[in-house]
Amino acid sequence: MEDKRKAKRSQLIHHLRVFNEATHEFVGNLGDISAQGMMLFMEGPIPEGELYSLRMDFPEIFDNIQSVFFQARSIWNQPGENETIFQAGFVLLDCSETMLTLIRRAVDFYQD
Repeated sequence: MEDKRKAKRSQLIHHLRVFNEATHEFVGNLGDISAQGMMLFMEGPIPEGELYSLRMDFPEIFDNIQSVFFQARSIWNQPGENETIFQAGFVLLDCSETMLTLIRRAVDFYQD
């Protein structure tokens, strides 16, 4: 698969947990992230083009914040290497400066 990303993404050594904010259900573990998009490891496929209200929880508190809330649109998904885990790509929508700062701090903290 050709890499068409415009922004450099960072691989994380600790997967941050992402939840559907509307249903509070676990969606997946964060695999990599940039200011524009992210990839999740998930238990099954998801429809492409869907809009999601999501919550990402941090194991440590950054600037007195434990979680960030954001919207993302699914843009691709595919089976992972072992075919029991799927990978899904999302574009991040309307990210606040606070969220981008927290993402940068989390990436710096958990980067491999």
